[in-house]
Amino acid sequence: MSTAKIASVLAESKETDANNAEQVTLPSYSKLMARVESETTRAYELLSNINNHATPEEKTDIKRRLEDIERSVSEAINDSDIDSLVTRKQLIDSLQRTQRLIVFMTNIDVRSSLTVEQIVPVTLTKEERIVKAKNLANKTVALITLTESVIGVNSTSTASTTSASSTKEVLAKLLPAMKESKVSAEAVLATLEQPDYDLSSLEDKVKAYAMADDSATLLNVDRSALSEIKEEVVVPVDIASSTPVVSGSETGTSTVVEMEV
Repeated sequence: MSTAKIASVLAESKETDANNAEQVTLPSYSKLMARVESETTRAYELLSNINNHATPEEKTDIKRRLEDIERSVSEAINDSDIDSLVTRKQLIDSLQRTQRLIVFMTNIDVRSSLTVEQIVPVTLTKEERIVKAKNLANKTVALITLTESVIGVNSTSTASTTSASSTKEVLAKLLPAMKESKVSAEAVLATLEQPDYDLSSLEDKVKAYAMADDSATLLNVDRSALSEIKEEVVVPVDIASSTPVVSGSETGTSTVVEMEV
């Protein structure tokens, strides 16, 4: 027991030393803020100067990333302990993302081989994450329901409408997994109707769509019947006019509408 206590104290001491070293190594909050403001200003200046080289879609995508960065910086500023290690790390992350965006705009020709999403992935808002989870859950339920109907309708002549690999052994493995995925997706939809829920947990559950997609592919299911399913999308709304505007508005809020896919 004494050996275990000594080992615990040593581990704690090493962790404290590492944290202290990191605190000393990282730049101060004021220096980081000054650099972030400088780089952000430079990024917006570059954005206004690439009109002759970037497409409207590219400029909209870049503007969205800049807004993501600004939100991250605002969260850091609003932190109760602005000079904390966590806050400074958040500012460093924002600074690095801004610098990568600057590189992308400076070398806009790389769009032929790289996209802005690959360099600085978009940060989904909470509303966008909710809509994405709901859409995936709906797609999962619809696709599995369709797959089950195909299997049921053609239970006596499965080979005529599905691939040769759709044997009883394959179906014996697919059906339980499909059922579990469908139940998981339906649970997500039910939970989204509640006032409080763990969004991250729901996002993990909607990964069940991969199972539905694989099953439908393996069974050669005709997905044309799913074309009438409507998906919700988040569209920015101009606060002043209360009308939808192009994605990337600096001051807009969000609303949810339905789109037929």
